[in-house]
Amino acid sequence: MDGESFKPVLTGKKKAHKKYSFSLQTTRGINAGSPYYGIRSVYDGRYRYIVNLTPEATFQNVETKSPLFKEWKRLAETDSHAKAMTTKYQHRPAIELYDVKNDPYCMKNLAEDAKQASTISRLDKELKRWMKDCGDEGQPTEMRAFEHMPGKRKISRHTVKTNKTQNVIYKSYIMKKEFFGLLCGCTLLPAFLHAQTERPNIVIVLADDLGWGDVGFHGSEIKTPCLDALVGEGVELERFYTSPISTPTRAGLMTGRYPNRFGVRSAVIPPWREDGLDENEETMADMLARNGYKNRAIIGKWHLGHTKKVHYPMNRGFSHFYGHLNGAIDYFDLTREGELDWHNDWETCHDKGYSTELITKEAIHCIDAYEKEGPFMLYVAYNAPHTPLQAQEKRYKTLY
Repeated sequence: MDGESFKPVLTGKKKAHKKYSFSLQTTRGINAGSPYYGIRSVYDGRYRYIVNLTPEATFQNVETKSPLFKEWKRLAETDSHAKAMTTKYQHRPAIELYDVKNDPYCMKNLAEDAKQASTISRLDKELKRWMKDCGDEGQPTEMRAFEHMPGKRKISRHTVKTNKTQNVIYKSYIMKKEFFGLLCGCTLLPAFLHAQTERPNIVIVLADDLGWGDVGFHGSEIKTPCLDALVGEGVELERFYTSPISTPTRAGLMTGRYPNRFGVRSAVIPPWREDGLDENEETMADMLARNGYKNRAIIGKWHLGHTKKVHYPMNRGFSHFYGHLNGAIDYFDLTREGELDWHNDWETCHDKGYSTELITKEAIHCIDAYEKEGPFMLYVAYNAPHTPLQAQEKRYKTLY
């Protein structure tokens, strides 16, 4: 955005806000990933040009250690398709070019096509100009940032996948979006509650990084019978907008405001960061507390601040918290970066089990307890299906 007003576009004086949009991705510190693997890209409305700063390195992360990926590697020994997919997953070229208009999932890299030489030259020039304006030197900038990162790890020659390459393997959408089953908009709550003589119970269910095309009711090969049943018996909202990453989505959901208005726009909160949701922002739980909701619980993933207690859910309007503060925890041992991240209100919790089942069990317990005490709000924020991809085999043998 660069601080430029959208008013000319909204009033019809301009057809487009900008000719080019740029993005920066750094995966330093992602769970079990590499301390460095930078990506820069530019998009002109049709072509997406991507520069991988360390193409000589190999993607190594939690997925490459998973049973699913190992099975793909085993198949790659005799199956050409599996070999092509695993190779593409772990070995990225120095540059990539995709015709998004005709190839929306960015499956066909046109970088080697001589006909695209002028397009590549134009986009590369624009990308370098933007990086220079930002003071971005590419890999040197990545490494300087890593050197100043608390708890930095020994540098390896491994790299981390991008969302795009993950989707090549798992046949999902490139732009993954979090979605929720029910949302009563924060900005409308005061008037809504004032108009109701009976306050409704509010249950919000949030899935983490679930792609639009990853559900049965959108035609996916992935079987989601419970979600399909909810849509079949309820109302599906077919047009909405959200952030493609965790922290901004949750900040917008909790406050009813654009997250960029209070500095949470383009990145998640990793384990070593000390920031969180601005303490001056009012949350949905704060509003509901003023409107007669005694019980306001969050069960599952918070991801809006974890190093300072001012950012904890119990200080943001919630009366109960059961779950984890960070993202990308281990589903089985409930850790992030080797440290237990499971809590019950203010205390560390040593419950054992699979995170999805623990969250569900606690949510059911809260509903049973709260329904006797008046209206309640329950925010059930699953960490599934976010990485690491760790499923219980017993649950899926009968489905596939």
